[in-house]
Amino acid sequence: MPPQIDHHFAWQPGQPVRLTEFAVEVAAQAMFTIAPDGQILNANRTACERLEYPREELVGLHVADIDPLYPRESWPAHFEELRQCGQAIFPTQHRTRSGRIIDVEVSVSYFEFEGKEYCCSSVRDISEQKRAESLARLQHDVLSLVASGEPQHHCLNRLCSLVEEIVPQSLASVMLLENADHCLRFEAGPRLTDEIREAFEPLPPGLHSGSCGAAAHLKRPVLVEDTRTSPHWARLQHVVDRFNLLACWSLPILCDGGRILGTFAISHSRTAVPDECEMELLETACSLASIPIRRSKEQEELQQRHNELAHFSRVSTMGEMVTSLAHELAQPLSAILNFSEACQARLLTVNADGVDQIARYVDQICQQGRRGGKILARMRDYVRRTSPRKSTCEISRMVTEALELVAHELRHRNVEVRIDKGESVVVQVDRVQIEQVIVNLVRNAADAMESVASDRRILDIRTFFSDGNVVLEFADRGPGISEDESDQIFSAFFTTKPSGTGMGLAICRTIIEDHGGVISVSNNELGGATFRVSIPLVEQEGPHGPQNDSVRR
Repeated sequence: MPPQIDHHFAWQPGQPVRLTEFAVEVAAQAMFTIAPDGQILNANRTACERLEYPREELVGLHVADIDPLYPRESWPAHFEELRQCGQAIFPTQHRTRSGRIIDVEVSVSYFEFEGKEYCCSSVRDISEQKRAESLARLQHDVLSLVASGEPQHHCLNRLCSLVEEIVPQSLASVMLLENADHCLRFEAGPRLTDEIREAFEPLPPGLHSGSCGAAAHLKRPVLVEDTRTSPHWARLQHVVDRFNLLACWSLPILCDGGRILGTFAISHSRTAVPDECEMELLETACSLASIPIRRSKEQEELQQRHNELAHFSRVSTMGEMVTSLAHELAQPLSAILNFSEACQARLLTVNADGVDQIARYVDQICQQGRRGGKILARMRDYVRRTSPRKSTCEISRMVTEALELVAHELRHRNVEVRIDKGESVVVQVDRVQIEQVIVNLVRNAADAMESVASDRRILDIRTFFSDGNVVLEFADRGPGISEDESDQIFSAFFTTKPSGTGMGLAICRTIIEDHGGVISVSNNELGGATFRVSIPLVEQEGPHGPQNDSVRR
């Protein structure tokens, strides 16, 4: 205890004892007289009311019975320190008769009276001050995590940890409602054990699904003082007995439209109802929990809209390419028909030589059939609406397969494609999305070279590895990019084409950024523009230490 005033107080006879005793009794602060062994000899009315004890029970208790921070074995040292310094002021906590913890500031003085030693304590309730500080810290820490872009799980776990610090011997948790089966599952709770998770999950919202299930069902707070007698817990008594969860206060987490997102809850191993301060804490924590949850939902919805837009762009691109694709399919189908008719004719005059020739025709039919099937499969994969799915892909192969989709169009527009594959690089990407970027950039280059002479319509595609990134470059020989265009070229709805939508390059940028990469454009010294796509090789933890998602061969 840090000394504040270093002096001893000695009793002087002749002072108005009765008036002093009455003043102590009616003082606004809790007052105690304590013996050297820590026994409470006297307590005024405020002390009895604040600690919820009748005077006859409070007098005779040890300081350790009301102050959990000063156990019996350490009291002699505390009293000796007080004897040396005379007075001290320090923060501590008092425990009420019902077990509630109160934050207090104690001003204690040592004195001697009629040859005996005592100390007198004046105790100020600082719960409101501590509560305000705790709530401010709670808000600051959680909002700082949200602002820094920390994942939802980290933000909610930090929130629960802080609440458990403010409410000792509690268990804080967040459950989220999953759309797949409309059940609640734990998203956060630092002190949750696997056994508790397994006992509750999945938890369907309902009146008899505990405090959280009822709060999600009713969309209002459910504050259960005693789970052993609450109808909300009637079907979960095996959980109550197993984990000694005797009280549970749960608040629903709602979105702006009133849709239930999940619940925030505090559980205790003792029966209890929240006081005014704890209720304010619950409401604040619930409000804070909704922020990272709603942010995550908004990001999911934004990603879904992006996926839908990317799908629409692929379908639109396929619509523009349908003539070319029809021509691509016409060739193998025509060959199949011709070879089939030749087989039929040859069968009429079959001989040994004819059998060999028919075998060659059948082989050609199979080859052309497989070719047509590959073209159809590529079309199907390209326009299929699927969620992003990363897989191991070889960059050069993706370039080759993407070019197959626009091969006829490039021939029709007299565009020569020259590919420098460099060393082979295997990466973890969404193949369909990266192929969409390649198709968009190739067609964009072809459009840019419409106005140049046909013998100069050359597109150079280069793939290589650089500084931990796989790089794709698309260099055309068009007019290049003006300064005004370079600032807006990747913006949505910006286009220099009379019939363009302005979404192609914007979607390319979003796809590449979703892969942690960068897309840029620059003008070439000899004319034209180069679009450069850079995708990082992401480190992942493997069974034998760090490994690369991307591998150079």
